[in-house]
Amino acid sequence: MAHEMVLGTVNEEDVMPAVRDLLEAEFFMQDVSVMVLEGSRSPAAVGAPAGLLGEAFGLFEGIETFFLPGLGPLRADGDLLALFLEAPTQAAEKGFAAILSIWGVSEEEGARFEKKIQEGQILVAVKVENEQRRSDAGEIFRRYGGSKGSFGETFAA
Repeated sequence: MAHEMVLGTVNEEDVMPAVRDLLEAEFFMQDVSVMVLEGSRSPAAVGAPAGLLGEAFGLFEGIETFFLPGLGPLRADGDLLALFLEAPTQAAEKGFAAILSIWGVSEEEGARFEKKIQEGQILVAVKVENEQRRSDAGEIFRRYGGSKGSFGETFAA
């Protein structure tokens, strides 16, 4: 089954409520992934033992740290981690926005997400299977003042 990703950024104080709302809207935990710049003050960057939200929910597992030239060390899990670790060398050499373009994110949108991460926001990705779920996820991101992007290109997940 083909899926689409909805991406949004939220402030560190809003990430737990936003994820809680995603779960209450019946998104599955394995369909939600996060990314944060190492060194920001967010729970993931300061090493929450079970990953971002781990202490509060015990839900996220598999948070890993990796280095991206031009941006620095990042912590991520799930589909975001897989995307960045498995990106072709050519995309990785071009940077953050080029890697997101694998999911159909425009260079401009990718640059916007990169800037938000540099400012200390947390990137959240949600796997969706139809237009209604895409809308639901986008509404949750907007509720928390996050910048929401949704991309039409699908990928097999």
